[in-house]
Amino acid sequence: MHSHPALDHAIVHGDCHAGGVRIVRHQDVPQAVADLLLLFPHQSILQAALGCCHTCLYTADASPSFVADRIEEHARLFDHATGEPRRDPRTEASEGLGQGAAI
Repeated sequence: MHSHPALDHAIVHGDCHAGGVRIVRHQDVPQAVADLLLLFPHQSILQAALGCCHTCLYTADASPSFVADRIEEHARLFDHATGEPRRDPRTEASEGLGQGAAI
């Protein structure tokens, strides 16, 4: 059976692709649109500029609240001043509590 990187990526990151939402750099928009069309062949792919070096791509059936959550998560987890991802404070809080700790 043939594999495609978009399918592999969607399997690994099923939570964000389940709703058909992806945030990518502007230069990666054409490839990301192609990937989303592969994953959601019967959907229109819409896009929204985020006012930074990223664009939010989403399927027509993605819920507005899910799109808003992904944009909020992006703003929280990406430092546009340095161009580097930030650490998720929710993840860091549970790291020192030991295995199986929940917050």
